[in-house]
Amino acid sequence: MTTFDRGNKKWTSLMLPEHLTMLKEWKKEQNYIKRPEIDEYQLEDFQMIMSQALTTQQPVLIKTWNDGEIFTVEGLLQDVDPYHNECVLQNSLVNKRIQISAICDIRLCDDVL
Repeated sequence: MTTFDRGNKKWTSLMLPEHLTMLKEWKKEQNYIKRPEIDEYQLEDFQMIMSQALTTQQPVLIKTWNDGEIFTVEGLLQDVDPYHNECVLQNSLVNKRIQISAICDIRLCDDVL
């Protein structure tokens, strides 16, 4: 092994973690989704769907936006708490609290859990 090879290995090992963090940041920026704008008509629709889901105990599919990503959760709507601005969704394992302000779409599911 020549001294040139040893020098390359030395600098590669020092630069690689920096490059990885830069690549992760770049990938996060590329996949960033802007927060969907929701008008008052959509909010009324969300409220109607939530009240229907509460009365009929029909499963719902909720899409939420958080920090540039959209997450999808499915389950039974158990409660809507206007004081804490959140709803409680029960899926097969746990009860999950979801901020109402984070909801960007909600739909009734036809199939039963």
